[in-house]
Amino acid sequence: MKQEKEHIIKNLFEEFIDSYFYSPEFLETQNIYDHNHKTIHNSFQNIETKLELINEEDFINGVLKDLLCLSDQETWIKLCKTYKIDQTFTNDREQWNILAEKVYNFIHDLLIYPENLQIICNKYLSYDLFKSIPLCLITRILNALNRQKFFMVIPTSLKLINYLSESYYNLSLRDYPSINFLSQKIITILKYSKNLSSIPFLSDSEIFYYFCDWLYRIKKIDKTSLLLDKNPTKQYTMMQLIEDTNLEENELNQYIKTLKRKKHIIFQGSPGTGKTYLAKHIANHLTSSENNGFYELIQFHPSYSYEDFIQGIRPQTSTDGNLEYSMIPGRFLNFCEKAKDCEGMCILIIDEINRANLSQVFGELMYLLEYREEEIQLAGSDQTFKIPENVYIIGTMNTADRSIVLVDHALRRRFAFIPIKPNYDILRKYHQKNSPNYDIESLINILIELNKTINDPHYEIGVSFFLTESLLDDLEDIWTMEIEPYLEEYFFDETDKIEQFRWKNI
Repeated sequence: MKQEKEHIIKNLFEEFIDSYFYSPEFLETQNIYDHNHKTIHNSFQNIETKLELINEEDFINGVLKDLLCLSDQETWIKLCKTYKIDQTFTNDREQWNILAEKVYNFIHDLLIYPENLQIICNKYLSYDLFKSIPLCLITRILNALNRQKFFMVIPTSLKLINYLSESYYNLSLRDYPSINFLSQKIITILKYSKNLSSIPFLSDSEIFYYFCDWLYRIKKIDKTSLLLDKNPTKQYTMMQLIEDTNLEENELNQYIKTLKRKKHIIFQGSPGTGKTYLAKHIANHLTSSENNGFYELIQFHPSYSYEDFIQGIRPQTSTDGNLEYSMIPGRFLNFCEKAKDCEGMCILIIDEINRANLSQVFGELMYLLEYREEEIQLAGSDQTFKIPENVYIIGTMNTADRSIVLVDHALRRRFAFIPIKPNYDILRKYHQKNSPNYDIESLINILIELNKTINDPHYEIGVSFFLTESLLDDLEDIWTMEIEPYLEEYFFDETDKIEQFRWKNI
C-alpha cells in the first residue's frame, strides 16, 4: 500500500472498529451473514453425508439451488447480467449435472487442500461452463465452510483491493487466488493499526467483510466509482504526455490516430530511442482518459511459446497427488478476459516483440489480427475466441536485434510500423530542464558524427542512454561500459573506426 492510501484506510478502519460493532446495522448484517453461512454449511454437509445415496435430481438441486441459489434460467440470466458475464445456460439436464459435479468437486478439493488454491483454480478454469459462475457466489460457499482460509469476495471488497494494490482484478475465478491473498494481507495490516481485543469472536475474513460492507452502506462510498478517491485517478493529459516524452503534440497525435485506426502498431528503432518508454506513456494517456481502461506490459524472448501467450496444456499436481494436464489460458487470453469487463481502451504492450518466433507464438491470432470481427476455434479447445473490440496492441522492436528477420511479411501486414529515430531535441530539452548548466550540444555533435559513421539507421545510438540528471558524473561510465562495447561489436572488422570514438579521444 502507498503511504497516503494506507493512512486513509487506517483512519476509516479505526472509525469502523469504534462505531460499527455497537450499531443496529451490524446486528442486522451479522444475522443475515450467520444465517446464510449456516444454511450453506448445512446444505453442503447434507450433500456430503448422502453423496453415495443421493439421486441425480437431488444432487443438482443441492449444489445449484441450495448452495449457489441458481434455481432456474431466469435467476441465472439475472446473475449473469449483474456480474457482466457470459450467459452460458442450457436446458440440457446433463449439462446441469456436469456443472453441479464440477462445483462440488471444486469446493471439496479446496477444503482438503486449501494451500493449492492457485493450482485448483487453474484446473477448473478449463471448464467453460464453470467459468460462468459469479465469483461472489462461489466464494460465499468457500467462506462459509472455511472462514480462516477463504475470504468472500463482494464488489465493494474488490474495489478496496484494487484501490490499495493499484491493480485491476475482476470478479473472476482466475483472479481469486490473488484477491484472497491480498484480502488477508490488507486485514493483517489494518489489525496492527487498531486493538481488536473487543471483538475476539470474529475471524479475519468476517472483519474484512463487515468493514467493506460498512464502507458502502454506512459511509456511502459508491461502489461504482473509484473507492475512497476524493480526487479520482487523475487523467494523464496530453500536456503531461508532451512534457514527459519531449515530443511535439502533432507527432503524438499521429501515433495515437494510427493506433486507433489499425489497433496494432509497432515502434521500431535502434537501441536507446525510447520505444518502450513512449509506448507506456501513450498507453497511460489513452487508458486514463477512457472509462475503465487499463494497460499491461509483457516481454517476449526466444523461449516464449504459444502456450505462454494463448493457451496450452500444463502439468499440475492434483489434490490426490497425481499429475494432471489441464488447458491453462496464457497471457493474451487472460488479458482479453479482463478487457471484456471494461468499456475503455485496453492496451497490451509487447516489449521486444521480434525476439520470439511470432508465427509460432501467435498461432490463430495471425488470422484474428487481420479479421477483428471474426472468431475462431483455438487449438485444443472446443470454444471459439474473438479479440474484444477494445483491445489494442503496441509492440516495440529493436532493429539492431538480429532476430528481426523473424518478422515476416504476413505479420507486417497486420501491424502499422512506426520508426523511432534518435531525437536529439529530446536530449536537448531534457537537459535544458534538468541540467541547464551542462553543455549538451557538444555531446549531441559527437552523437551525430558517430551515427553518421555507423551509417545504418537500424544500429544508430539513441539518446536515452544520456537521459540522466547526473550526466556529468555518469557520462564516462555510460560511454566506456555501454557505448564502446556496442561499437566494438558493430565494428568488429573495422576497429580503426572505433578509435576516434574512444572515451580518451572525445
